[in-house]
Amino acid sequence: MKRIIQPEIMEQHTAILGKTGAGKSSVMRLFIEQLLAENKRVCIIDPKGDHYGIKLDATGKHAGYPIMALGDFKDERATDIKISRESGKEIGQLIVEGNRPAVIGFRGWMPSARNQFWIDFASTVYNNNKATLYLMIDEAHNFAPKGKVLDPKIGYCIYWTNLIGAEGRGIGLRLTIASQRPQKVHNDLLTCCETLVAMRVTHPADRGAVADWLKEYSNDNERGKLVLTSLSSMKRGEAFVWSPEAEIFEQKQFPLFKTYDSFAPPPEGKKLQLKGWATVDMKEVRAKLAKVIEKAEETDPKALKKKIIALQADLRKKSHLEATTDSGQIIELKKTAENLRIENKELHKIAANIKSQADKEIKSFRNAMIEIEKIVNRFTTLEVIQLPEMKIDKKEWEKYSGPAKIREGTPTLKTTDDSPLSRGEIKVLVAIAQNKDEGTGQQELSILTGYKNTSRYEYIRRLTAKGLCEMRGNLLFPTDAGIDQLPNDFEPIPTGADLRQYWEQRLKGGELKLFKVLVNIYPEAISSQELGERTGYKNTSTYEYIRRLNARKLLIQDSREIIANPKLF
Repeated sequence: MKRIIQPEIMEQHTAILGKTGAGKSSVMRLFIEQLLAENKRVCIIDPKGDHYGIKLDATGKHAGYPIMALGDFKDERATDIKISRESGKEIGQLIVEGNRPAVIGFRGWMPSARNQFWIDFASTVYNNNKATLYLMIDEAHNFAPKGKVLDPKIGYCIYWTNLIGAEGRGIGLRLTIASQRPQKVHNDLLTCCETLVAMRVTHPADRGAVADWLKEYSNDNERGKLVLTSLSSMKRGEAFVWSPEAEIFEQKQFPLFKTYDSFAPPPEGKKLQLKGWATVDMKEVRAKLAKVIEKAEETDPKALKKKIIALQADLRKKSHLEATTDSGQIIELKKTAENLRIENKELHKIAANIKSQADKEIKSFRNAMIEIEKIVNRFTTLEVIQLPEMKIDKKEWEKYSGPAKIREGTPTLKTTDDSPLSRGEIKVLVAIAQNKDEGTGQQELSILTGYKNTSRYEYIRRLTAKGLCEMRGNLLFPTDAGIDQLPNDFEPIPTGADLRQYWEQRLKGGELKLFKVLVNIYPEAISSQELGERTGYKNTSTYEYIRRLNARKLLIQDSREIIANPKLF
């Protein structure tokens, strides 16, 4: 199968954003088809239950990809195994064990049931996954919403979804999310995605969500303006694909996927004759999920109704035999009929209990909404739930994850909890310690270390968590513990002329040429066009080198002019 998506993008977290009808789910299907064609481990989270078409070819008459369909879908014939709200842990464990591609459908589920399943599923996958797993979440605003919420448990959903986005790559999780309402996706989840697939959106608030992502990941104003001004007029299937980390920027028209189009509504008044479904050997899976299947069948109203109809038919058949049998047989048949009536009555009681439980859940749901309104009156938003601090025993942790490995020759420091610091953490701590009295700004930290925004944020977060630095206002200061952990041969990072020489030794090619021009003319400012003329580069190359230097905070750029960062002097 010809690759439509670049491999570099597949190995990052990706956000596909577009309004209804823009083709976002179709683009996600292309991602899924490419992964399955390469025998990758894939799990699709499908709130609307319409990704089942992956099991059929484009005609709907032959097999597509062999993938398990768990839960409820738009076409009930697609389901391989029914699941319930209590089965999240078991399904999560099934997914992380071996290579079992699956689509999990929640069509018709109440939010409280879906949320309970997701909390158990996501936590199990996060805590137990040990190999690369591609997690495809359609309509991601259901699992990490922003703003008002309708279920008290949604805070835990947000926590686990954002945790997978923030730390999942380190344990093999690759996340692709899609949403038709970008403004309703939690900011922390969007900013975890290194790649943006921006499709047609028209609502100003949704375009604002795209603009927020652009501010986080790129300072290329020209490309950003092009994306934002084009969003409302793009065709179905057309998108901007932008990955600053992988240095990919392109506008492309995605082709139609190869499997069955289960997103389209069926012809009015017709039930499609789908056949030839791709099958999976479910024997082992059913054995592992025996309790899950039993629980789902016990609470499935359709299964109960079928059992009642079968018992009623059996009762009518036995009643008919009474007219043609002798008195002894009639007595026995009457006893059987009475027993069947009793069983039928019990089944009606079960059905009544299910209805009663549903009524209670609706009442509980309404009460929860009232409580949410009370909370909203006390707080402006309910986006983050502060969870209690968790203490992890180091020996217990290493039992599952293995001892931390340090590259030979890498300098390390020891924190109070005896965990080694990485090279990046050491470099950032040294830079902060250099200005221990006056404090270090994050912009200055990028200049001293060369780390971009995402890496810098991560190292600051780790050092703060270990108690080695702290934020006061907008400045970072080392703590006493951080000072104590500095190596004996600690040398300050250079400043002034030494810092300029430090960067001249590390920059190469176009970046070095532009850097030297800006340093030589400082404090004079210069336009990007003139900078390109002085260095001999075309506009596209000049913009790219400016973007890279800006990412390192080596220059300051406004809408017209560029100047070397005064921190270099």
